[in-house]
Amino acid sequence: MTQHHEIAARLTNTGTPVKERLGVAPTGASFEITEYALYRVHDGRFVNMTNLQDTDTAREQLGA
Repeated sequence: MTQHHEIAARLTNTGTPVKERLGVAPTGASFEITEYALYRVHDGRFVNMTNLQDTDTAREQLGA
């Protein structure tokens, strides 16, 4: 019997880039943004992932 599931997650992404990220050179600045992710699982395997994250806020926090 095949099983299909969908999982929704609200995640917090943090980091301090050491190379260019989102078109911003590394400055030593850190970022913290919220990501919303939807995962589709078929027979116990992830088959699709869609996400939405606030890249504008990350760019601002990184000094863009």
